[in-house]
Amino acid sequence: MIYLTRKEIPKYEIIEKFLKRITKSNKTRVSYRSHLMCFFRTIKVDDPDNYLKSKRDYVKDIWDLAYAIENRPTKTQATIISCVKKFLTRNGVDIKEMEWEDIRTRSNLGRARAITEKIIPTANQLKQILSHGNIKSHTLFTFLAVTGCRIEETLLLTWDNIDMETRHVHLPAEITKKRIWERDTFFTTESKEYLEAWKKERDAYIKHGFKKSRFVRDQLAKQGYDFKKKGRVWVIFKDGKEVPIEEMVKLEKRIFPFSVDNATKTWNGLLEKAGKPFNVKDRNPKLKQPRYKIHIHTIRGYWFTSFANTEANQNHINKMGAHESELKATYTDFSIEKLKETYDKYCGCVAIFESQPDLTEVRESLSQKDVQISNMQQEIHNLRNQIGGLRNLDEETSKKLFETLLSQAVKDGKVILKK
Repeated sequence: MIYLTRKEIPKYEIIEKFLKRITKSNKTRVSYRSHLMCFFRTIKVDDPDNYLKSKRDYVKDIWDLAYAIENRPTKTQATIISCVKKFLTRNGVDIKEMEWEDIRTRSNLGRARAITEKIIPTANQLKQILSHGNIKSHTLFTFLAVTGCRIEETLLLTWDNIDMETRHVHLPAEITKKRIWERDTFFTTESKEYLEAWKKERDAYIKHGFKKSRFVRDQLAKQGYDFKKKGRVWVIFKDGKEVPIEEMVKLEKRIFPFSVDNATKTWNGLLEKAGKPFNVKDRNPKLKQPRYKIHIHTIRGYWFTSFANTEANQNHINKMGAHESELKATYTDFSIEKLKETYDKYCGCVAIFESQPDLTEVRESLSQKDVQISNMQQEIHNLRNQIGGLRNLDEETSKKLFETLLSQAVKDGKVILKK
């Protein structure tokens, strides 16, 4: 695989010792390790274990980090800065609190908050958005919509992880979010057709991908490959010998050979082409690069909400979608056969280009009618009670009540008396 998976992030003694001291949570350790590696990459330190032994300008280092991440969401900036501060402080690096305060004030990190505004797209909306794409975007985003996979997981899948015949997807534990549990899900015949078409285009994409991506070239360099430019053409070398470009296809095993950033830019580009209301952004004033309300992760939300509106076994849905917190502790029938049976029976709800017409407005209209009917039934019930009470009135009282109601009706214009 060209890109490093989370499991392959290099581990250094000084970082692992710090992580072991501050938390038992594997999830927290993974996040902190990633933040610290971001810090060391930014300040161009290849060996973190010797970082504290060298005479560095630590104040300059933290400011270099602050400038490097200033375009990321404020909540993310605050988390990274806090992690680095804790790491340096626990290792005896004395930086005045004023410096940390200046960084927080400069980037408004003190009032940073998470993004909360989002819109879960409907099948019809996804269809309109993807109508502006190509085979690459159609295949990737349709796959996300019908499998419930996260974008980070999907971009680490290889052809060995899927079975085109049974439309089965197996996610090994090392590429899932928590890297603890492996899981299985499925894709539709619609997605299968896109995957088959993308497979033909993918080789050409890989052959030209390294020319555009510095990151890809850097990762290949770690495997012993070298790149030189002859005129306008990149040439690949290994051990001093020129390597045919076809070698690139053999090296790249992933179904979708690009990064999360690349996928996000592609999705955002589709939103802009689709225009309003699809390209409406989050109103968080603290974001220097606002995120779209229909951001890439809402495609996963589409998967869950679509199945939630069916009679599908929700334990099976939560299992396939990795919502362990929603599973009933006593439910254990998660065989692949049972999961596939549930998926195949209800998967029509997540189809996009083969989906049924969007009936959202019709359902809302019917819901309003139900409320009106309920109100009318209540009014009829009240009238019946009033009529029942009138039967017990004497003739004189009934006559006076009738005259009062008639007078009020004439006043309101509901009754017109003719002379």
